[in-house]
Amino acid sequence: MSDTCFRGAGGSSYNLGFMENTTPVACLSLSSQPNHKYLSAPAQHSPLLLPSNPPALVKSEKESGQVGHRGTVRDYPGFSPSVDAEAIRKAIRGIGTDEKTLISILTERSNAQRQLIVKEYQAAYEKKLKDDLKSDLSGHFEHLMVALVTPPAVFDAKQLKKSMKGAGTDEDALIEILTTRTSRQMKEISQAYYTVYKKSLGDDISSETSGDFRKALLTLADGRRDESLKVDEQLAKKDAQILYNAGEKKWGTDEDKFTEILCLRSFPQLKRTFDEYRNISQKDIEDSIKGELSGHFEDLLLAIGKLLSASKLSYFALDVNNVGGAGTDEFTLNRIMVSRSEIDLLDIRAEFKKRCGYSLYSAIKLKSSGKPLKNVRFKHIVSSLEVHFEMVPETVEDELDRR
Repeated sequence: MSDTCFRGAGGSSYNLGFMENTTPVACLSLSSQPNHKYLSAPAQHSPLLLPSNPPALVKSEKESGQVGHRGTVRDYPGFSPSVDAEAIRKAIRGIGTDEKTLISILTERSNAQRQLIVKEYQAAYEKKLKDDLKSDLSGHFEHLMVALVTPPAVFDAKQLKKSMKGAGTDEDALIEILTTRTSRQMKEISQAYYTVYKKSLGDDISSETSGDFRKALLTLADGRRDESLKVDEQLAKKDAQILYNAGEKKWGTDEDKFTEILCLRSFPQLKRTFDEYRNISQKDIEDSIKGELSGHFEDLLLAIGKLLSASKLSYFALDVNNVGGAGTDEFTLNRIMVSRSEIDLLDIRAEFKKRCGYSLYSAIKLKSSGKPLKNVRFKHIVSSLEVHFEMVPETVEDELDRR
């Protein structure tokens, strides 16, 4: 089988190598690879193909030095935008909605394929698919379905706008998006933001945040982080000393030095710098950040530190776990599921289970108390995923998590 190209947030493509020696297992869609054949009957689960001898892990986010191992959605074989557009039209017209058809199609096509469906739908029916989904669906199921037909850069742009809209600012969402996207993705997001809102992302960040936190966010939003994989040993030693002099060694803290280094250096370079910092100060950089800084600026720099010390997979796994209890934030869960589905969601699932002791699907269906989920706010998200899990035996889940 030819190289499989995954498209992630910001529309970037990631070559994940050859998918050979396949073994049929049950349909997972957002939880794993897509169905091998088109589902004419939405409730029927066809075999899908997964590698019995998985390829070696490769870097899917080469620009940042972070490794996104495997997404759960890829280009659908035998894809026909006209057939899918017609099936979706039948699913949402008239009384009632065939939600299973929407789920089986929209969660099993790559975003690039969904955009072709959107174009075909508008050409055939002179209606925007997004508008029809909004008028026919409701709640978080609507939000998830609309997110799936939205271009990745536009999706992130809207998430950023939402985080700064109305009373208060969702600083956690700003931090998550701006610290985990590549420079190229950030440039695409900024362009999409201006196209949609006729206002620059930087202007909104400036008006909704303040101080050193604002400076760091603006630096990240500019998309100027070095993305080279090469490490300059002398620069690492120099930067480590600068960080030490700017924090632990002096009375007060030079926050600008922390912003300049942590928000502009490549991740491989930062990793080496943090090693050198530990040699100089006898402390981890995260401990120094906690001692020298405060507020949302501290949170942002700690997020960057965690991306390096615990890996991006752990970062997202813990982020998902944090939204699983009382007051669950379905928008955060939607954002992670959609934005990582073509990059490394399968590995985030595995990391989640390793760290939390139970599967991501169980976390979605159950509250942290262990009681069955009864929160209506979460119902549609669960229903949009469970159709692809119901045929999956635990042994298959365990096997996938080990890979």
